Amino acid sequence: MAVVGVGNRLRGDDGIGPAVIEALGRRCRGPHVRLVCCEGDVTELIEAWSGATSVIVIDAVQSGAPPGSLHLLPLTGIGWTHRRPGSSHGLGIQEAVGLARQLGRVPGDLTLIGVEASQFELGAPLSQPAKTGVDQVVALLEYELAQAGPGVLRDAGHGARRSPAVAAANGVTARVPVS
Repeated sequence: MAVVGVGNRLRGDDGIGPAVIEALGRRCRGPHVRLVCCEGDVTELIEAWSGATSVIVIDAVQSGAPPGSLHLLPLTGIGWTHRRPGSSHGLGIQEAVGLARQLGRVPGDLTLIGVEASQFELGAPLSQPAKTGVDQVVALLEYELAQAGPGVLRDAGHGARRSPAVAAANGVTARVPVS
């Protein structure tokens, strides 16, 4: 399994993905989970999930929902018929999935967890709603990784116990696939 945090830490809420990876990196261990930061280059993203059968991508999104809201979107098998608005990158996940599909490099299980972002100013820190979203994604992933078996997380932290409540509070009903 791979968890890929997409974004740029120097552009405000665009750093949501790397912030999730940094928080998970303090608690994940073992060969079962690969944590990767990616700045959003299409080929870098495809390389980040290369060889993994299950991949979760974390990225900042803008859909008009309240800042800090979580969006869960299974990407395997999705067929975009038009350019999807909302990526903070010039080319993004949609283009990476399209290219990976052409190259036969789409993971069997690919899910996007988007965190609604509100500001992308150069040099700005994460906004408070983005920080809250990062905490919720970490809790959600800790819960799912704890379900993957003993030894994946260093300890069963508070996130491993509260994820269903976090997901329900955000209207997230789909389960993050972990294999």
